[in-house]
Amino acid sequence: FPVRESPPPPSQAAKRSAAWEVSEIMNERKSRSAATSLHEIAWNQRYNELVEYKRLNGDCLVPQTYKPNKKLGYWVMQQRRQYRLQSDGKRSSLDGRVGAKRKQLLDEIGFVWRATRTARRLCLPLNNEDNEREEFKCDISSSSDFEGYMVERSNELSDDEKRRIWLK
Repeated sequence: FPVRESPPPPSQAAKRSAAWEVSEIMNERKSRSAATSLHEIAWNQRYNELVEYKRLNGDCLVPQTYKPNKKLGYWVMQQRRQYRLQSDGKRSSLDGRVGAKRKQLLDEIGFVWRATRTARRLCLPLNNEDNEREEFKCDISSSSDFEGYMVERSNELSDDEKRRIWLK
């Protein structure tokens, strides 16, 4: 079993204290497995990383493929997935007392539960004067814009180029 950490002193940030409260709720359970404890520790760690990300970036919109911290990007995606499951009436890790507290913590820091794609996609321009393809980034902020772009350009692009654009 993992070693239990002592509570943070009251002088630390309120968010860390709130994250600790989730730990305390989990500690109240009589029969816990080591896996649950590890899950709890990992959740609190990712939450604190998200708080730091927000401090640095001003929002909680961590990209799924966030290169400086891939685990954080994946964790944010999973929180949104759990929210969708709960919204659909399915079993979710946001159910129950611990889940409600976690959801509250995320709400308090401005977590975006339903993020829309605003990332830039790889687009391909027409051939340049040397008759070679040039790659450049273009702003396609919604999936319908991107689909329209792909339909419009579908006759000009090879199958490999289409695949490469879709996978970006």
